[in-house]
Amino acid sequence: MPGRSLIVHRDLEEHLEPLLPRLRAVGLGGALAVLALILLVCVMLPTNVGRVAVSTTIAIATVSAFLTGSGFRLRDARRRHGNMLRSRKDPEADDLRAQLPPRETIARRFRISSYGIAIGLVGLLAAAVIGYLTSDTAAAGAWYLVAALLGVAFTALAFVAATYTRPID
Repeated sequence: MPGRSLIVHRDLEEHLEPLLPRLRAVGLGGALAVLALILLVCVMLPTNVGRVAVSTTIAIATVSAFLTGSGFRLRDARRRHGNMLRSRKDPEADDLRAQLPPRETIARRFRISSYGIAIGLVGLLAAAVIGYLTSDTAAAGAWYLVAALLGVAFTALAFVAATYTRPID
């Protein structure tokens, strides 16, 4: 590729991180895994209110965690490429630096999705505790706790999966 920088790509179709896995593949796999978990929750929990509460909080927490992980990756990529471009002194570097996403946008996206994780996990904990305390049998109450633990695990996996993909920019 003569005349092109190896640090930052000029085409908008190309990404800041060309060697990372595609977001669609990881996102689709994660979405299918979360849907499988939600179906499992719908099968194992005894009440409709519990199913809706736990499923909704799992969906909120995992989507927010995926967006937070992507924002984390985007922030690091922007910082790394911005520093490399600042060290160059040619006018092309200024044009390429102008194409990077603004820091304020990345920080706002990161903060909002972090709030979504907190809301989702607190809601998941509340749904699990209320479901456990109001269950008729100990086995039914235990399923609420299992569903909450699986929701927390999937939330953590969604964050990690997003940090290993190309960022959403």
